[in-house]
Amino acid sequence: MRKRIVLIFFTLTIFIPYISHAGIYRVKPGDNLTKIASRYNITVRELMSLNGLRGELIKVGQKIKVPDIQNSEFSTSSASRKDSTTTNTEVVFKVPRRILVGYKVKSGDTLLGLARRFHTSVRELKRINSLKTDTIVIGHVLKAPSYKMEEVRLPRVDIAIDTNVCAEAEAFDTRPFQLVQIAKEYQGIPYKRGGESPYRVDCSGFVRMLFKCFDILLPRTSRNQFEIGEKVKTITVGDLLFFATRGSSRVNHVGIYIGDGKFIHASSAEGKVVISPISSYYKNRFRGARRVWELFAQE
Repeated sequence: MRKRIVLIFFTLTIFIPYISHAGIYRVKPGDNLTKIASRYNITVRELMSLNGLRGELIKVGQKIKVPDIQNSEFSTSSASRKDSTTTNTEVVFKVPRRILVGYKVKSGDTLLGLARRFHTSVRELKRINSLKTDTIVIGHVLKAPSYKMEEVRLPRVDIAIDTNVCAEAEAFDTRPFQLVQIAKEYQGIPYKRGGESPYRVDCSGFVRMLFKCFDILLPRTSRNQFEIGEKVKTITVGDLLFFATRGSSRVNHVGIYIGDGKFIHASSAEGKVVISPISSYYKNRFRGARRVWELFAQE
């Protein structure tokens, strides 16, 4: 029986029952609603509602109503409100954890049919069960892969509340490291061309799905993803790496750099999400790196 499971990227939100717009914020170059909402610790939807906006387009110099952070009440599942000048919160992600379940072979079953049923391959079923042939016996219990949704708790960027000083210092962006933590939870998820779900993904679908966790919507294909973001020569954690693996210069593969000379990607050759070293094979097919975080910078 197949159930449609919706991956909830942000099950933990910051609840603000009353928002007093004690101030006005003037839009600066490079601002967007996501950045402004993050700065004042509210959602984009709440900011739009506060200002009666129908769309997310804003202009430089435009005056935006913003909440009075001091009067907002914060409620999270991980920590009670504190009187200190820094409020620590957590974000909870739900990700699939690979498990093995037992299945009793019935009349009419085949390895191919079971592989399709459990969203895997015949080769993987044979490997898990140490089978040397495709023959299965009625009544025999086979191990099959399944996935259990589990919570992963990651810290949000601390929200500094300073009532005396208007600090413009740029906070350290932890999102790339959070992205890598989440991505690693998907190791072993089967590859499927065109897939963009917690159960089957292709390379660009995998990347796109992960960035949605951070309200960043990337194009669907690796070729189009290659066209956005900042071109970088020195790569760092969270950067997108692009390759041409089909004998031409045309980009057809993407992964996420995780540090230590490795990247995580949905590999058609491996048939699943894997972590690979940037070997000579990939170096010879490397077409460039892109950093997209700057497009959605946090303040």
